[in-house]
Amino acid sequence: MENQLPVLIVNDLQSMRHGMIAALQEIGINKVLQAIGGADAIRILKTERVSAVISEWKMPGLNGLDLLRWMRSDPVFVNLPFMMVTSESSPVQMRTAINSGASAYLIKPYTMQDFAHKVKRLLGGHENEIPLAVQESDKVLGLTDIDEVEQQVGSSTVLVVDDVQANVEVIAEILKNEYVIQTASSGPEALQITRSPQPPDLILLDVMMPGMNGHEVCRRLKEDAVTRNIPVIFLTVYDDVDEVVRGLEVGAVDYIVKPAEPSILKARIRTHLRLKWTLADLTRQNTALADSARLREDVERLTQHDLRNPIKSIIARTNVLLGDSFLNESHKQSALHIRTEAWHVIDQLNQSLNLYRMESGTFVLKAEPVDLVATLSRVRQEMLDEFPTLNLDIRLSGEDDEAAETRRYLIHGEDGLCYSLFGNLMRNAVEASPEGSCINIRFSAEPQHIVVAIRNTGLVPEAIRDRFFNKYVTAGKAKGTGLGTYSARLITEAQGGTIAMNTDDIGGATTVTVRLPKR
Repeated sequence: MENQLPVLIVNDLQSMRHGMIAALQEIGINKVLQAIGGADAIRILKTERVSAVISEWKMPGLNGLDLLRWMRSDPVFVNLPFMMVTSESSPVQMRTAINSGASAYLIKPYTMQDFAHKVKRLLGGHENEIPLAVQESDKVLGLTDIDEVEQQVGSSTVLVVDDVQANVEVIAEILKNEYVIQTASSGPEALQITRSPQPPDLILLDVMMPGMNGHEVCRRLKEDAVTRNIPVIFLTVYDDVDEVVRGLEVGAVDYIVKPAEPSILKARIRTHLRLKWTLADLTRQNTALADSARLREDVERLTQHDLRNPIKSIIARTNVLLGDSFLNESHKQSALHIRTEAWHVIDQLNQSLNLYRMESGTFVLKAEPVDLVATLSRVRQEMLDEFPTLNLDIRLSGEDDEAAETRRYLIHGEDGLCYSLFGNLMRNAVEASPEGSCINIRFSAEPQHIVVAIRNTGLVPEAIRDRFFNKYVTAGKAKGTGLGTYSARLITEAQGGTIAMNTDDIGGATTVTVRLPKR
């Protein structure tokens, strides 16, 4: 896809934009433009050509729906593929987006793999072009299959309701080659058919009928949970604004004046059947996606629960050993190390669910003051204990090269998150450093942020520098997963910070710089 026009991502959250960019790169889409809101997107669209727009719905200022409507009102962008990303899953919201011209509708929470599949289909690609690492499911959730919808439309049943038999026969003749036709000559008969084992998919309903008129039939249909989702199009000889409004207020989706022009009648019916089946498919997929998300979270909780119990048992037994007065100093230090590592595993279990929520955009930060010097000192000691044969010199320093321990560098975040963040970055630095080298951790204060710069000897391969913080990016590590720096970026951005990497080819060193909001 190297020659393809760029994709425009519109989202006010930097972490969400970065996650989408990483997913796009996984399927070979490297040309991406970013906008922080609807107004910014319009500015870009006026100067840049793009292949598609992927926009969050809810954003400050000009939101995603406003952007979509602006695009569809401009002949230049009326056919440009547009994916709406939102946590809104109600049929009303879906209908609004589809009626406004959305090409696809993606419901949060979602996985990056699902996102990549949907973009591939949005751009007209083929499933077999997606890398194997991304192919995790055969069915793509949140993006309606157009061919499937058209098949459903073609096999739909239309109920024609009119007390004049001649009118019924005319309409049935027009539609008989495209749909299964049912007929009724009164309101009660129509209601009976809608509750039968073969209910219609759409109803053409005459307004003026003796006894129960069309408005009353429609009202009863919309009050019944079994029939309320059947679209109703009114047929009437009156072309009066008040009459039209009254019909729409009781639940009709459209109005056609008799005698109906065949081409208009067919077009209206096809449009509303497409909308019906699209909404039905999206609702089904949304339910499946929500069930999948709940299942994943339940599995995470059960796994954490099952692992916590034996680990806490290890901690309890270690405490018993530490209380033994006959334990020599060497064994005591070993027991302390075991207890520390056990608590470390529990911390990691706690963070795994947080990372999933960060990916899906549902994480809520519980901020408190965190002393970064204390956190980095703990991580430093653990690295020295774990890699004693490397003979590394890991130094913590403050501004003007003063000892970092002489002052506190407090940020507004979560202690557990910071521990995981700097644990990942420190491990990455240690594993990349040659034996006997020095790793410098420097603290500094800016007006709004605390800055931590981790510098180690060694160069990041040029091929992955631009994707250093992306998911699954790794090089030169036999057991590397490519998740350490990715999770570091997620955690940093979840706390309102930024992270960057710089490789100095001349000096032969790499520096990762983290900025976190000052307390």
